[in-house]
Amino acid sequence: MTTSIQTPILTPVPAAEAPAPAAKTGFAKKFLLGLLILAVLFLVTYTMAWYNADQLATRFFQDSEASYKTGDYLKALVGYQKFDNPTNKYINYGGYLNVEKIWSSYYSWPQPPYLQQARQRAQEIINHVTAVAAESGIHFRMDRALRANTLLAHRLLWLAEASGHQLALKERLLQAYFCDGLDVGDTDVLAQCAAEVGMPADGVRRFLDSDDGTSEVQAQLRLAADAEISAVPTYVIDGRWAVPGAQDPDTFVTVVRRLLDRRAAESSDA
Repeated sequence: MTTSIQTPILTPVPAAEAPAPAAKTGFAKKFLLGLLILAVLFLVTYTMAWYNADQLATRFFQDSEASYKTGDYLKALVGYQKFDNPTNKYINYGGYLNVEKIWSSYYSWPQPPYLQQARQRAQEIINHVTAVAAESGIHFRMDRALRANTLLAHRLLWLAEASGHQLALKERLLQAYFCDGLDVGDTDVLAQCAAEVGMPADGVRRFLDSDDGTSEVQAQLRLAADAEISAVPTYVIDGRWAVPGAQDPDTFVTVVRRLLDRRAAESSDA
């Protein structure tokens, strides 16, 4: 028997056709157009965000300059809030540190010319306040200070007034902020500070976890806003003389003397 072996005939497979040059060109144009659209959208968004930041920072800087020129350095440094009756909310004003904070965000280029002046002013005020505090034995560490919402701290001070711990607690909170670099908006920090001046830490935590004291503190803030009090501290003498900011003793002596002279003149006229 004869066996024949046949070699299979291989049929060549046709090569895939290369994309036409026109198809390649069309895809590239669409890709580039997409990138261009994305770039335009990013540029428009960035420009709008930069413009809004510049508007807010410019207002803060102008407010800070006004406070600086009147010698209200603390207000110029950290800014302040005023209650706006038409909108029923608090409006932020000024603060060289607020100007720096705005331009430390992602939308920080190009930097406006007033930013460098705001930084210089802020450092000047910090150096001045630190030097004045050192004369009284207080060692400020503004480089460690943590900005925080102080509503909880004010509620706690409201609570401490009833138990006679308010003054001691206020001193401790000031030390926590200006010297220790603690977050005075944190419940645990506030409970610890309160415990150090004789208040029960567990009771303080329960109080802060509730809404107790909130309406009372907000009423006090509205009262201060109506009296146009925005600086901390502000000393009101005889219900009509306000001494804003941390002043030296001679300033208070002058104010009291003028008040006594005014009273004497009113008595003589009567």
